[in-house]
Amino acid sequence: MLETIVTAAPLLGLVGTVLGMMHAFQIIGGEGIVNPTGVTGGVAQALVATVIGLLIALISLFGFNYFSRVQSQTMDEMERLGTRLIDHIRLDQEGRTHEAP
Repeated sequence: MLETIVTAAPLLGLVGTVLGMMHAFQIIGGEGIVNPTGVTGGVAQALVATVIGLLIALISLFGFNYFSRVQSQTMDEMERLGTRLIDHIRLDQEGRTHEAP
């Protein structure tokens, strides 16, 4: 889920950027540069959407990397414990075969 958020958040920010810029260009196209406040409002909307998308992606990326590292360390520990268990079972079986005759 975190990997999906990391991928999707910047894209959603990009959608907000495009919508904000479209709003700014509509004002420029309809009124000329008579209303600079309207144009800057659209640009500000675009920048806010971009920043929010990137912040969400960065936070999710840190979480994803942390949980991936924990999972990898856990798997390594489980493999070590499994190998030790198998070694103990083999040693126990070898000890029984030598005592059996």
